[in-house]
Amino acid sequence: MGINEKITEVEKHKGLILYKEGIFYKLYNKHAMLYYVNYNEFKINVKFYKNINQLVYSIGFPVASFKQNVFGSKK
Repeated sequence: MGINEKITEVEKHKGLILYKEGIFYKLYNKHAMLYYVNYNEFKINVKFYKNINQLVYSIGFPVASFKQNVFGSKK
């Protein structure tokens, strides 16, 4: 799935959409900004994509961070 399809999906949905990319899950554009404004825990990455002529905002979460539940024990 290319960046154009990801950005289009993000614009359609109200809930957060996490995309698995290698060892990270990523949030894009308004979902990344929504997470950042509410939690301010991760750095926002900004990249200009020539093929869609647009700045894209993203936040990446390591996949390993999802292997623990809120109490810190492994699933």
